[in-house]
Amino acid sequence: MSKSNTSKIFVSINLSGYVKDAIYAVYNGKVSGLRQAPKKNLHLTLAYLGEISKENIQNTSSLLSKIKSNKFKLELSSFDSFTSNVLFLNVSKPIALTQLHKKITNSLNTKSESFNPHITIARNKKLNNKGFVDFKNSLKPINISFEVNSFELMESIISKDGSTYKKIKSFELEDL
Repeated sequence: MSKSNTSKIFVSINLSGYVKDAIYAVYNGKVSGLRQAPKKNLHLTLAYLGEISKENIQNTSSLLSKIKSNKFKLELSSFDSFTSNVLFLNVSKPIALTQLHKKITNSLNTKSESFNPHITIARNKKLNNKGFVDFKNSLKPINISFEVNSFELMESIISKDGSTYKKIKSFELEDL
């Protein structure tokens, strides 16, 4: 299968402009050496599906459209990291989020690795370990809660300028 016939696909919860603005205000431009995630790309990944053929994207969308789940609230809190390479924002893990993740991975018959809900904020490019940890520890927790009304099937488009995420389809959640 040639690369031109496939796309990098993932399922996510996209954040509202208000939530993205609040997150970005906390850390934007505060340190050099980190490659910040563009504000427009902030999201919570529910499942990374990898390279999928253009033909199978429609099938994936059809399977996701059959998922029924209720709207729920998420809370954002403290900053953390995966080693000293990736800075992220912790996300609460309510039962409804875990259930939605399981429904998606079961529906798509994908491997469900341990689910650590987070929003990637930046990647370390130049800071040594101490500099990275000091920066992470300098960030004050943010307390934002918001209702999740939908989840999205997304395509990651890679270019020399970085990744751009394109929404393929949105799937509405039901009222509580």
